[in-house]
Amino acid sequence: MIDARAAALRGEVRGPPGSLKSRNALSITPGEMIRLRVLATLLAAVAALPLFASPAAARIDVVQTALRALRVAERAEKAAKRNKVVKVDSKTLVDGGVTADDLAAGAVTAGKLAAGAVGVAALANGSVTSAKLAAGAVTAAALANGAVTTAKLADGAVTSAKLADGAVTSAKLKDGAVTAAKLGDGAVTSAKLEDGGVEHADLADDAVDAAKIEDGSVGAAELGDDSVHAAELAAGAVTTGKLADNAVTGAKLADGTVTAADLADGVVKLAAGKKKIVLVKPV
Repeated sequence: MIDARAAALRGEVRGPPGSLKSRNALSITPGEMIRLRVLATLLAAVAALPLFASPAAARIDVVQTALRALRVAERAEKAAKRNKVVKVDSKTLVDGGVTADDLAAGAVTAGKLAAGAVGVAALANGSVTSAKLAAGAVTAAALANGAVTTAKLADGAVTSAKLADGAVTSAKLKDGAVTAAKLGDGAVTSAKLEDGGVEHADLADDAVDAAKIEDGSVGAAELGDDSVHAAELAAGAVTTGKLADNAVTGAKLADGTVTAADLADGVVKLAAGKKKIVLVKPV
């Protein structure tokens, strides 16, 4: 390598004009370049020294001077290496070699993250806001028991389909909330009616038929004047006790209905001087 660099200094093997690389693409670092230039300068000075140097100058140890110059060049090269910014590509990095301390603030952008790379452990508390959630991202499985409070429900969000069977208890119903429209046909049974709760106004016309009237429950007070007609009387229903005094007049007797057995003693006699039988009013 030293011979190749010496040949490069002599101009025997060179690359393109103005280049310090050989045709074999041998690179020269800035430090090595400095040392070679110093060495070439010293060699030229040593070659020219006998021409114009004084006897005192001839006693100078040229080799020691060259060595000191080379050491200065080496220190300059080390300083250049310390200050040099070296670009490292991914092929040079060992897997897992880049730690958190190696990353500059803000260096990891969204484009640098692989799909699924950010796990739960990587998230800070409170870092996932509502703006970060995609529509429909929070499923039932993601909700803790009791997490959905009343304040979290939008107005009208709880539909009939969301209610479990039997979920709406009496305590959940507001007073007066159950209107007639909410009652199904036949839903109000006798057991649901309060005793004495059915008023006269609640009965439809002709709603109370004979089957609805308890035996013996209709008294005289319940009958309107002239409300009982002949058709309403059962056969034999009007007994002697039901007849008021003098209630049965002649007009009420059918022809031929009064027999001898019906006549009391002494009520029938022959009128004097006449051939006519008359009824005598008992004394």
